[in-house]
Amino acid sequence: MNFLQSRTAVYWICQISGWSLYTLFVWLIFSLAESTSCDRWWVYTTATTSMLGLPMTHVFRSIAHRWKWLTLPPVKLVVYVVIATSLMALSLSLISEQLATYVFHTTMFDDNVDKLNFVLNWFTRMFLWSALYFGIHFFEQYRQAEIEKWKLEASLKDSELMALKSQMNPHFLFNALNTIRELTLEDPHKAMHAMTQLASILRYSLRSASTQIVPLREEMKIVQEYLALESLRFEKRLRVVVDVDEQALDMPIPPLIVQTLVENAVKHGIAELPKGGTITIQAQYKDNALEICILNSGQITKHHFREGQNIGVANTRERLSLLFGEKASLSLANKNNSTVEAKVTVPCPSLFQPPIAQAA
Repeated sequence: MNFLQSRTAVYWICQISGWSLYTLFVWLIFSLAESTSCDRWWVYTTATTSMLGLPMTHVFRSIAHRWKWLTLPPVKLVVYVVIATSLMALSLSLISEQLATYVFHTTMFDDNVDKLNFVLNWFTRMFLWSALYFGIHFFEQYRQAEIEKWKLEASLKDSELMALKSQMNPHFLFNALNTIRELTLEDPHKAMHAMTQLASILRYSLRSASTQIVPLREEMKIVQEYLALESLRFEKRLRVVVDVDEQALDMPIPPLIVQTLVENAVKHGIAELPKGGTITIQAQYKDNALEICILNSGQITKHHFREGQNIGVANTRERLSLLFGEKASLSLANKNNSTVEAKVTVPCPSLFQPPIAQAA
């Protein structure tokens, strides 16, 4: 039984048991009442009316779902609920009166005051049912949002740690610092610039944990710093092509998305080719979404999927799912016999929010 089926089952159990107990309660109260006004016809009519609460509230729930009342602002929702519960109370009053007159051949209300009291009583019951129903769902949505928030923060922290691990692993530090050491004698100015680039990369990785989105322009600046630093090591073996639309540069993206994929392309693509290759970064805004493609020379083979080698891509895909749900995507595949393509699609900024749990 999946999640939605279990929620529906719980809903029906609560509905049937709740209204059944309430009907039994009403029946017993009026049956035991020592009052001549509580004759058996009045008891039957009231109990029958109580049993109508289940189908009526179910219809009300269906209408609320169809018109998406759970997404309304609180004030507007309260207005809608007051109107709906008033109509249900009036409907139950009319049904009770008809049952008393044509089925039980008695009078349900002695005067308009009795009728008004009946309507007010049922309005209160229906309003309480609505408050309970919407209250449960709003609590679940709040709890789900909190869960998604903590999952996102945990994912961002993992991404930060993974970026630091990638940047600060012995291989990377040895190669980067060794390159900088050699440059200190050959070209001190270039060595200082390389050290600044390394510091910028590490600083950006540290800052990424404190924000959920950054402009693509800012991410690309760090990516180019990283590629410039790697170019000192690979020299002519690493060629870079950047083709990013100006409009796309202002689009927000989760930090380290492009950086992680470019690192993956260097580590598992360029570094494994004796003659090196080309990394191409493309980005464009189309169809209300930002599309980013990272192409690198090489091929995805079975050894790339050994445990631990694909963590960065999996982590990136999980972060996109947490932030955008099914509106974002990440694919990684061989484009042809000599090129690997990683493609990321991120929806427009207005869609940037954690998914809301679906109501029962």
